[in-house]
Amino acid sequence: MDLIERIDSINVYKKGNNRAPHKPLYLLLLLGSLQKGKSRMLPFTDIDPILARALRLFGQRTAGVRPEYPFWRLQHDGLSEVKPSSVAAYVIRLGSGDPKKSSLINSGATGGLAEMDYKLLKSQPGLFSHVCHRILDNHFPLSLHEDILNFFGIVIDRKADQESDNASFRTTVLEDYGYRCSISGFESNPEVQHVGIEATELIWRNHGGDATASNAIAMTTLHRKLFHFGLFTITEDYKVKLSPLIGGSDNVGLKNGRSIELPSRSSAFPSLKALEWHQRWVFRG
Repeated sequence: MDLIERIDSINVYKKGNNRAPHKPLYLLLLLGSLQKGKSRMLPFTDIDPILARALRLFGQRTAGVRPEYPFWRLQHDGLSEVKPSSVAAYVIRLGSGDPKKSSLINSGATGGLAEMDYKLLKSQPGLFSHVCHRILDNHFPLSLHEDILNFFGIVIDRKADQESDNASFRTTVLEDYGYRCSISGFESNPEVQHVGIEATELIWRNHGGDATASNAIAMTTLHRKLFHFGLFTITEDYKVKLSPLIGGSDNVGLKNGRSIELPSRSSAFPSLKALEWHQRWVFRG
């Protein structure tokens, strides 16, 4: 398989509509290191704290993060390698076949992009940008793309159609909500193409969500980003529930227990199943 086919075929952990982002985030970390001119192979001890922070910021809600999993397992997708390469060099975790984290540290393990891919991406900036976009499109909502790129220090060309964000889907959702933010009541203006109001996906479409009105809520650009970061959620009775990680929320129209404004069509009301997905996998409660 060529590089793009291998990118599209990354074997990520799945549970229902949820897809763990561990390998995609590790791959973006390695791509960011390449663009900065760092060595191909990086010590696990350097990768561990950066990837752990990325998993806490952009990953699913979990009790803890495990950077050692993608560090070891991405090589099975033909996209990276680990040295020492022999399993015999490590103490293996029972039941998984993976090295223990302490063993990776004690053995001085290093990891990096497959050498062939590293050379190819270094020589073709256009392919580098295409690969980054592909990873982001396959695994994360558009509202977080810029934040993820900034986190890893990656600079790439913008896609020509990136801002469209499925124009017909956005228009349908915004019409249902009267071009008003369901959270704050902010109302946009057609003279400026309703800038500042977005169709905010509940179940991300690259996680099995569909492009229907009941899988979205109209929110301002700010609220959409906070929602996709999991800093607030919407309960089954359509009320705002804040994460303990958010502060100064009153200043942006977020108040615990406040009812959201619902769309004009009852068939476009936010899906309870989709809200449950967000509460379980995204909300940082």
